[in-house]
Amino acid sequence: MFVLTYFDMYDENDNFLYTKNLLYKVGFEGMNTTETEFSHDRFIYPNPGKDIIYISNLQSETSYVLYDLSGRLTQTGKVKDKINISQLYAGTYMLKLETGESFKVYKIK
Repeated sequence: MFVLTYFDMYDENDNFLYTKNLLYKVGFEGMNTTETEFSHDRFIYPNPGKDIIYISNLQSETSYVLYDLSGRLTQTGKVKDKINISQLYAGTYMLKLETGESFKVYKIK
């Protein structure tokens, strides 16, 4: 069984830096766990963002979808390194990055 978790990383001034994603493999024999960090962590910054958010470590142009917390679709498109969010209301959104047959969801503010 695998468990995915994430940790928000902050600097000494409590400014958000990035989200660290961890994947745990949980065994049932003695409940042993091993930790594997994703090799292609994507850093989304600044978060919270105002006009533009940047996404690092994208290998190619990637499809994205932004949802608000009620699940309503707010924006879609293709991204290489940045997304214009200036037309969004202040709040928390879920950013889904789709690469091939896989996807990953990030929380942005």
